[in-house]
Amino acid sequence: MSGPPDARDRCPDTPHALGQGLVEYGLILALMAVVAVVVLVFFGDAIAAALEIIADEIDRASR
Repeated sequence: MSGPPDARDRCPDTPHALGQGLVEYGLILALMAVVAVVVLVFFGDAIAAALEIIADEIDRASR
C-alpha cells in the first residue's frame, strides 16, 4: 500500500524542493509581520480609538 506521492517523487532532480516550500512560507510570514507593524504604526491611534468606542458601547449596553 503506497501513500500519496511527496515532493521527492515529483521533483527528483531538485533535492531542495522540500525546503523551498518552507522557505516560501517563512518569507510570506515575515512579510505579513512587516505589514502588520507598518499598519499599527500608521493606524494604531485610530484603531485604539475605534476599539475604545466599541468597548464603551458594549459596557453601556450591558448595564
